[in-house]
Amino acid sequence: MGLVMSVDVVICSKDRENLCLDQIEQIRQKIPHKQIIVVDGSEIPYRLDEGVNHFNVPNIKLGPARNLGVEHISTSNALMIDDDLIYEKTFYPRLKESLDSAENVVAVSGMVVWGWPHHETMMKLHSNPRRLGHSGGCVLFKTDIIKKIGGYHQDIHLGEDTELYYRLRSHGYEWLRIREPVYHPCSLRAYLKRNIHNPQGIVDIWKSGNANILEILLRRSLRPILMPFYYAWRARDPKVYFLYLASSSIYSFYSWVHLLKGWRRWLE
Repeated sequence: MGLVMSVDVVICSKDRENLCLDQIEQIRQKIPHKQIIVVDGSEIPYRLDEGVNHFNVPNIKLGPARNLGVEHISTSNALMIDDDLIYEKTFYPRLKESLDSAENVVAVSGMVVWGWPHHETMMKLHSNPRRLGHSGGCVLFKTDIIKKIGGYHQDIHLGEDTELYYRLRSHGYEWLRIREPVYHPCSLRAYLKRNIHNPQGIVDIWKSGNANILEILLRRSLRPILMPFYYAWRARDPKVYFLYLASSSIYSFYSWVHLLKGWRRWLE
């Protein structure tokens, strides 16, 4: 892979000081970095050491928080990572290799695998090494392009990464997701909560004008119902079907709930 250049790393966090401290330590051990930027949205500022470029803005939304981090990046490439992800030392070099693979590739994510359903099963299912897709919580990007198109959307709290993905595509760029595991050690409760709350941004993403409504419906509400059949066939394990059918049906249901609410507000 050759020499891996240092990058600025941005962490956006709120009310999770211990997780943020753990992530800072992990970055120092595994990622060649120039500076670590923390945007902290807590009421009480985190107690971080002087080696961290720390900004405390109470209750800042995720889009503006990510943009504040981007504003202070000094390297040509930068890594945006959530405070609760775990990865190997191969994570950053592999993202960098894919980012350099083509001129129109401007962002690369790892494959976030959740603690529930079982992450080893999840990794078995995703065998395609490079494909279009995104994981906003662990993305290496070309700083100048992200700044050029205006950074993250300021008003989308849930789904700001998805909106950026569609906007990059509308400008002719690609955001890839590669088969490099990034582990999210969540519980069943947290996994289900994610599937209930994350679809809330679906209407805002559509209203931003960068995504086709039919594609959003397919990706966010129809595909989650169909994918469990594919997952079960790939894993050769019927238990996988029931696990994914349950979780993705919840996600699909709430996607439609938020879409219908948004249409009603729009018609009024």
